[in-house]
Amino acid sequence: MPSLAIKRWSKIKAYAKAIKFANVLKPQTFDINVHISDDIMTFMNNIDTLEWNVFDLQELTGGRALYYTALYLINRHNLINKLNLNSTKLMEFLNAIEKGYKPNPYHNSTHGCDVMQTVHHMLLKGTGFQYLSDIDLLAAIIASACHDYAHPGVSNLFERLTESERAVRFNDQSILENFHCSETFMLLYLPQYNFMDNVPKEDKRQFRDLVISMILATDIGRHFALLDHLRKGIAKAFDGRDRENVVDMLRMIIKCADVGNPAKPRDISEKWSHMVQEEFFAQGDMEK
Repeated sequence: MPSLAIKRWSKIKAYAKAIKFANVLKPQTFDINVHISDDIMTFMNNIDTLEWNVFDLQELTGGRALYYTALYLINRHNLINKLNLNSTKLMEFLNAIEKGYKPNPYHNSTHGCDVMQTVHHMLLKGTGFQYLSDIDLLAAIIASACHDYAHPGVSNLFERLTESERAVRFNDQSILENFHCSETFMLLYLPQYNFMDNVPKEDKRQFRDLVISMILATDIGRHFALLDHLRKGIAKAFDGRDRENVVDMLRMIIKCADVGNPAKPRDISEKWSHMVQEEFFAQGDMEK
């Protein structure tokens, strides 16, 4: 291809990305089967900021923050229409995920929702949206919402030392993260929850691969290996056309979001700090 044509094509692609990113900032028309009340929609006005308070949304929705936030974000990107998702099954799936989170002091559905919103914030402020396909966006939302699904409220080390059923099943490797992935897809593949019935096979494969990769990245035991991998990648310029670059970006984003409470306003951060301490002390009591 002649150099002039290449330059023109590059400008066209850059313009298309700019349009896509601008559309993220616009309110979307919601799927007709999805209803979110006006007061919840008003609350979502500042969802792009770190000041967004998931605890207030939990109170407003009667403990349904994860469900409504996931629905809002999926509709904001018009993913139900773009990917031909089954909206009824999607709502049933999100409802089951939210209910499947245990009432732990810290690793509960509130945390799942908070991480999902923080991933959204980081993608938006870092302009990461422009590098993602629609199936990537869906995977990022679902992975962050489900990353601690059915968490037992104890650590990987506790699971390993007690030789739990989960530790045996996953060979002591990223025990809880593998468990969250497995339970998420076991639920998704049930007929009443499989909202991706009409999604092409190759997109389903990409979705599954990315959800697994993102959830496994939240294992703190893999922290230094992941950082080492990132440092090697920093030596090269980021290329959004490189699939590995995009996946690495999403892995680091969910990892940062998972431990990002200190970046929130002090009142929110302190509340999370007290909650995680309570859970750690509860595990300590079990270890006595």
